[in-house]
Amino acid sequence: MNKKLISFVKYNKSLLFLYRLFGNFIVVIIKPFIPIRQKQILFVSFGGQKFDDSPMSLFQEMVRDTFFKDFTLIWAFSDPKKYKELTTKKIKIDTLSYYITAMSSHIWITNSSIERGLDLKRSKTIEINTWHGTPLKKMGDDIKNNQSYSVKRRRQSGISLYCAQSQYDRDIFVRLFHTLPDNIIISDLPRNDALLKYSENDIDKIKEELRIPKGKKILLYAPTFREYDRDSLNACYIKPPVDFSKWKRELESDYVLLFRAHYEIVNIMGIQINSFIYNVSQYPRLNDLIAISDILISDYSSIYFDYAITEKPMLNFAYDLKEYETKRGLYLDLNKVLPCNINICEDTLLEEIKSLNFERYREKTKKFREQFAPFSGHAVEITIERLKNLISKN
Repeated sequence: MNKKLISFVKYNKSLLFLYRLFGNFIVVIIKPFIPIRQKQILFVSFGGQKFDDSPMSLFQEMVRDTFFKDFTLIWAFSDPKKYKELTTKKIKIDTLSYYITAMSSHIWITNSSIERGLDLKRSKTIEINTWHGTPLKKMGDDIKNNQSYSVKRRRQSGISLYCAQSQYDRDIFVRLFHTLPDNIIISDLPRNDALLKYSENDIDKIKEELRIPKGKKILLYAPTFREYDRDSLNACYIKPPVDFSKWKRELESDYVLLFRAHYEIVNIMGIQINSFIYNVSQYPRLNDLIAISDILISDYSSIYFDYAITEKPMLNFAYDLKEYETKRGLYLDLNKVLPCNINICEDTLLEEIKSLNFERYREKTKKFREQFAPFSGHAVEITIERLKNLISKN
């Protein structure tokens, strides 16, 4: 299914009900006839959209680790042909082959969901769900009238472990994933280990690849999605109510702006690409963008918790704060938690950027990191060791 069709089904209550009803009917029939392959591991990142994030970090370590030399490692993608350089086995997600592979794989590694809203999990399945960020906005059962199969959770069979950055998200995950505290690994996210390993040469190469002029500071604007903002085809879009030509006039002498849309967003409106604004929404490695940027601008995104690891300034642009709190909801009071001002209009944000004291903001970010991301640097190692122990016992 293409991205727009998935989005249409995902947020249509009647279609979602029928999909689950008939899909699970078929699963119940065929599941007993599919044997479990003890040394088969299925990887999925962001619903098959990418080869990146924490599943990629764990995969790369497994390829190096002789413990996994006899294992079959399989990646599921929306478009497997895009990843010709990846020599491991690849399958297309949302196909019969995918569902059979999921049911036959002893181990799942994902950052969101592998089941696609169906009951694919077996009693002996081991799932490592790294998740894809510490929750700032409300998730799953905590969202009013939530019908999305990608975040709605239920009590499941098998073994499921989740990665967390701190005690804060561990407490939320225990409730939302209907699991025990011991199943939450407080290790940070595997993808974030790499944020501490970029060299100046690495950063220069990325800037050169993106054709960013030398001497310019880099603003990374990474807003989250609004699941209630949808076009006539039910596709999720974003259209910030701002005048980016004003941003260009006031900031381009010192800055360039990298615009990074959330992976749920299908349509980006009101963003005109020019020598100041770069659309990096399809750039494959978010860590690269975090590493090269000097300042983060976001709203309600979990990127704050990852970016804090770099201890660089972070700013907030919550132009629709009241609406977002009403329709989605937040776990934290932004005014009390974020290490910056809460800007609801672009003028105050632009003034904050132009008058920003880098060192003072770095100290604020450091305190934020100490509270919400204190364990970064060894998540891959910790998660892999936990998986090995499970494999040995099962």
